[in-house]
Amino acid sequence: MGGKHLAAEGGGEAALLEAQRDCRGEAGSGRTLPGRERIYDVADGDHEGIGAAGARAFFPIYFRASTTHPTMKTTCLHRGSGKAFTLIELLVVISIIGILAALLLPALQSAKRRTQQKKAQLEANSIANAIREYESEYSQFPVSAGAKASALADKEDFTYGTFGLNPDSIKGLNNNPEKILSTDGNLAAGKYQTNNAELMAVLLDLERYGNGADTVNKDHVKNPKQNKFLTAAIVSDATSPGVGVDGVYRDPWGQPYIISIDVNNDDKTRDAFYRKKSVSQDNLQSGYFGLFNSHKNDGNDDYFEHNGPVMVWSAGPDRTIDSGTRANQGVNKDNVLSWRQ
Repeated sequence: MGGKHLAAEGGGEAALLEAQRDCRGEAGSGRTLPGRERIYDVADGDHEGIGAAGARAFFPIYFRASTTHPTMKTTCLHRGSGKAFTLIELLVVISIIGILAALLLPALQSAKRRTQQKKAQLEANSIANAIREYESEYSQFPVSAGAKASALADKEDFTYGTFGLNPDSIKGLNNNPEKILSTDGNLAAGKYQTNNAELMAVLLDLERYGNGADTVNKDHVKNPKQNKFLTAAIVSDATSPGVGVDGVYRDPWGQPYIISIDVNNDDKTRDAFYRKKSVSQDNLQSGYFGLFNSHKNDGNDDYFEHNGPVMVWSAGPDRTIDSGTRANQGVNKDNVLSWRQ
C-alpha cells in the first residue's frame, strides 16, 4: 500500500483506548500509538494532493501484538458514525409487520362492518321517521296514485321493492335471485310495482331525478309545502350508497332499502318478504322481532305483520336474503330492520 508506515513498540490498556479514540477519528493523523502499527491507504496529506482530513475518510486499520498469541492481531475498522440494518434484521422487521397486519386485519374488518351496520340502522330509522312526519304533515302517506290503487284493490299494504332495478333482485341463497315485489290479496305480484325512488322524490322534494327523468313529485304535487323530510347523501351513479341518479336510496353495501307502508290504514304493515311464515314464524302466531300473525291462530299462513305504519330493511353486509330461512338465522340474520330494537 502507498503512503507512510509508522510503528512503535509497547502496549497496554492505554494503547487500546487510544486506538478506539483514533478509530472514531479523535487521534491526529499519522500519530504513532504504542503497541501497534497504523496503515493508511492514502498518506496524511502528501499523496496526490489529498489532505489529512481526506485521508482520514479512508479506512485506517490498526494492529496490536498479542502477548498470549504473538501471531494473533486485533483489527479496528472505522466506517463512520452511521448505522444500517443488516438483511436479516430487515427481514425480521418485515416479518413482524406482516404478522401484526394479519392480526389486525380481521379486527379492522369487523369494526368496519359494525360501523356500516350502525349507519344502515340509522338510515332505515330515518326513512321510517320521515314517512311518519310526512303523514303527520299531510294526513296521508307519501305514496303515488298507482301504488295506492294497487294496494287498496285487495286491502293490502304496499312494498317498494326491487322492481325496475338492475339487477331487479337481491342475491338469494346459492346465488338464486330474490325479487321483492308488492303482493296482492292472493300473494301474487300486484298490478303496480316500483322501487323506493318514488318515495325519495316525495320525501326529498325532487321534481327530477339525477338522470333528468321526471318524478311523481313534478311541480311539487306530492309535497306542495316543499318540505325536506329526509336528509340523505346524493351520489352521482346508480350503484353507490346513498340516493343515486335513478332516485333509489341504497344502503352502505349498495343494495336498495326495501320499504313497506300501511296503505290500507289498519295501523299494521305487511312486508312482501317478512310477511312469509317461512321467514317470520317463531311459535304459532308469534313471529321474530315482534311480528305477529293476527289472521290465523296457528300462524299457518303468510300474514305476519308489524304493529306500526312503516317497515324499512336492507339485506345487510352479506347482501343476501332467503325466503326459506328464518329471520334470525343464516343469510337473513344480518339483515338491518327498522322495527328491530
